[in-house]
Amino acid sequence: MTKTYTSPILYQKFVGIIVLILAFQIGNAQLNYPQNYFIAPLDLPLILAGSFAEPRSNHFHSGLDLKTNSETGKKVFAVADGYVSRINVSPSGYGNAIYIQHPNGYTSVYAHVETFSESVNQLVKYTQYMRKSFSVNIYPKVGSIPVKQGEIIARSGNSGSSEGPHLHFEIRDSRTEEPINPLLFGYQIADTQFPIIEKLRLYSLNGDLPSNFQEYNLSKKTKNCQIKEDTITLKNNRLYAAIKAYDLWDNANNQNGIYEIKYYFDDQLYFHFKADRINFANQRTINAYLDYESYILDNIRFQKAFIEKNVSIRNVKKVMNRGILQIHDSLVHRLRIEATDYAGQTSMLEVKLRKSKQTVEKKPLVVPNMDCKKRNSYHEEHLQLEIPLGAFYSDQNFWAKTYPQTDQYFSPIFELYKPSVPLHLYCTLRIVPDTSLDSKLYSKAGIVRLKKNTLEWEGGKFHGNYLETKIREFGTYTIQIDSLAPSLIPIEITDNQNVSNLKQISFEINDNLSGIKSYQAILDGRWLLFAYDLKSHRITYQMDENFPMGEHNLEVEITDQVGNSTKRSFQLKRD
Repeated sequence: MTKTYTSPILYQKFVGIIVLILAFQIGNAQLNYPQNYFIAPLDLPLILAGSFAEPRSNHFHSGLDLKTNSETGKKVFAVADGYVSRINVSPSGYGNAIYIQHPNGYTSVYAHVETFSESVNQLVKYTQYMRKSFSVNIYPKVGSIPVKQGEIIARSGNSGSSEGPHLHFEIRDSRTEEPINPLLFGYQIADTQFPIIEKLRLYSLNGDLPSNFQEYNLSKKTKNCQIKEDTITLKNNRLYAAIKAYDLWDNANNQNGIYEIKYYFDDQLYFHFKADRINFANQRTINAYLDYESYILDNIRFQKAFIEKNVSIRNVKKVMNRGILQIHDSLVHRLRIEATDYAGQTSMLEVKLRKSKQTVEKKPLVVPNMDCKKRNSYHEEHLQLEIPLGAFYSDQNFWAKTYPQTDQYFSPIFELYKPSVPLHLYCTLRIVPDTSLDSKLYSKAGIVRLKKNTLEWEGGKFHGNYLETKIREFGTYTIQIDSLAPSLIPIEITDNQNVSNLKQISFEINDNLSGIKSYQAILDGRWLLFAYDLKSHRITYQMDENFPMGEHNLEVEITDQVGNSTKRSFQLKRD
């Protein structure tokens, strides 16, 4: 019998190779999302009104917005077998939304729908009457509402905070609840258009804060992009780049987000953004990814290749030196930016950079007075502001100004820093009211933000001498009272009316300051379901078996955030 001898070194190398192969396969499997497992949620051509992870106000968009021909009532299908795991009804946000958990570890979400399937509608209505609330969040027993792939689960709509008829569609990791770009699962959406890069900005840094920027309009904005300048002469040797860019899809004019953006300096990749998946806890970091000041002041979204000192952005896959470019020599350097859509079409901008030969006068270094990696506070007479650890993305040179009280308000007016500086977390604001505020009106008092000739109610509760509330934006604040009751206006109904021919009963509800807190309708002593549409400021009851034949007394009452209420009663008849 012949014995074979295996070298220990060769054996170790062999085992190492096997381990590497297995590790690669496991890692690659995590990125290989199932293809063609999910069908389309609509039987219409899939046309995008909004893309995944595109910049929105205070968040990255968590799904795909699919067009429904500007109409409601389109069939919405379960994209795969599974069971209904959650149903949410709300006058804002997702509006009417249904969640289906699938056996492969993913959950599909369908939001802003008009109605659900009959069985789900019945459960929702039963729960609403049981809880005496239009807004409900329901978690059915696991597997109690099974669905089959292709089953009609809803009709598309415009509910919640939707700005027009469409279907908001998501696929989430069921374990982590992280939304994943649905395009990664094999959905085909027509796209033959290259991304568009409109503008380039180069920001000079003073310490860790941008001091100014140079902006360049592109003379050619797609595919092989160009600016007019052959070589950009820099005024500062420390800088970072940002672009104003968007993507277009076929059959739509919507300016959507770009799937992938890469920045190269002298051919070395130093910043990489990718719209593959998001984390809800990380959503507000969009304000650190964008030039927040340009967005707040001019409603322009510049996407930065720069990471602030105190933030981690889920979709930034690679960053070197936080995106800061440093040029200390007199050589010409190349900055290349590649914007790629999901179809693989890339628009590329390449520019030459060179440090100015002239000595640039250095500005005094800005020394921040608030460290973003510490808790901060600001106190003065009649005012306290507590800023928690993690609220700032970068160090700040905070300031505040106090203006004299006017007859209109019940405290001095406090200007707190710059609205163009984002806050990640809520801060605690305390203001001492003037002695002109009678203690009997304390329950009606609230902190308000003065913004563009309007008042935004921040509310608050008294703790000792201070009225305390939470704020998440800097701006100008003072104290005001809300002593006016909300308005309740019937739509096409009057007292002593025969409503037999009506399919619905509606009221318009509004409040002048603190906002609507609650409403209820009582028919002959029994709670009646009125749906609340926040966009139109209307509550509506759809005629059904809960409004039987005969004469009835309908009482409707609405209450604002400080307890002011309006109540109206109607004698109605139904034959």
